[in-house]
Order: sequence, then structure tokens, then C-alpha cells
Amino acid sequence: MSEEIQKLYSHYSAIFPVEDVAETIKWYETHLGCSLFFSYGTPVNYAVLSLNDNLRIHIAKKDDDFKPSGRHTAIYIFVHDIEKVFAHMKSLGLVAGKLTTADYGMRDFDITDLNGFRITFGQGS
Repeated sequence: MSEEIQKLYSHYSAIFPVEDVAETIKWYETHLGCSLFFSYGTPVNYAVLSLNDNLRIHIAKKDDDFKPSGRHTAIYIFVHDIEKVFAHMKSLGLVAGKLTTADYGMRDFDITDLNGFRITFGQGS
């Protein structure tokens, strides 16, 4: 792909299809500290949640029987202090496993949101 074409791309967002958008907004606000950046519809059927200026998660009311994979990470969030994030998530009861150092050079751990999406938090070791 040419550099000219590559420059046409700006950014991306994960979009999680969920059963209940309002309930999902509350969960992400409470557990991850997200703020509602944008919402659409009455009742809300699409929303953008923001952890900071660089990290946004989009959620949409699903219209099929989609189920997230329980084995594969839906989103990998890179952090600056993995120990603090791990301790915080553990204090909320969200961590089932351990903070591990992977052979690919990351220290990371997983949580699962209320819809079954696996979210991994990691930092280079």
C-alpha cells in the first residue's frame, strides 16, 4: 500500500454489539471509569464511551443473536501502570486470573464485561 493511501486513514474504534446499551453504559462508567462521550436514540441504541482522549469504545444495540467469544480478546488496552490497574480491577472483583508476563513481552490480565466481551489490559515488560 502506498504511503499516500496510508495517510488517508485516521483512527478506528471497536464497536461492541450489546443487548442493553443503557446498562452497558452504567457498567463501563462504574467499573472502568468511562464517561459518556456521545449517545444516539431514545432509548439510547448507540453510544461512545471514553476512558481518555485516546481510548473510546463504541457500543450498539445488537439486532441479532451475536455472542462474544469467551476465548479471544475483544480489545487490548495498553496502560502506563499495569500494577495499579490490576489492583483496581481486582478490588472491583473483575479479575479472575493473575497478572502474568507473556512470552510476547507484555505483562497483562483479562476481565470480562457484563456482555461477555473479554478485555485485556497490558504493559510492556
